Amino acid sequence: MKKILFSLLILVSLFTVGCSEEVTDQLPIEGLIPEVTEPIIEEPEEKIPERQVIEPIIEKKLTPEPEIIEKPVQETVQEKTYELDLKIKTIPSKYSKLKKFTPKYGEVFGIPFFASKNVPDKKLLHAMNIMAQYLDNDEDGTPDNILILNKMLSEDAGMLMFASESESENSGIWE
Repeated sequence: MKKILFSLLILVSLFTVGCSEEVTDQLPIEGLIPEVTEPIIEEPEEKIPERQVIEPIIEKKLTPEPEIIEKPVQETVQEKTYELDLKIKTIPSKYSKLKKFTPKYGEVFGIPFFASKNVPDKKLLHAMNIMAQYLDNDEDGTPDNILILNKMLSEDAGMLMFASESESENSGIWE
C-alpha cells in the first residue's frame, strides 16, 4: 500500500511540475527541481540546563570478593592410531562372504584389499604399497590427510583384484 501511495505521489508531483513548464522537445533539468524562494531558517533548539545529580556518599564496609581463577579445561583427545602392516593375511570374519572369491587379504590404514588365488602375492603387495604411498606420502607411518582416509573408510572403500578381466567376470562375485 505504501508503494502505491508513494508512486502516486511521485506521479502527481511530476505532473504538476510538467504542467507548470512549457512543453518542449527537450526537458530542461532546471525545471525538474523546484526553486526555493524563501530561505529555510532552522531555529536553534532551546538548551535546557542540565541538572546535576548529587549522590550521597555512603560508606560501606566492603569485604573483598573471592578471586575466581578459571583453570583451563584439559581436553583429552585420543588420537586414532593407524597401523601400516603390508602383509597378506587371512580374511577377517566381517568379510567372510568374500573368502570363496578372494582368499588373499591385506589392509592399508584400515582399507581392505582382496585378491583372488590367481593374483600373485607380489602384485597384491604392490597395490597395497601404492595405496600406502598415496595416503602417507612423507612415509612417517601416519596418513597425511586424515579427512581423506576417514572419507574412504566411511564409504567402505576397498580394492578387489583379479588376475584377469575374465576371471573377474566369471568369479560369481558380482551376482
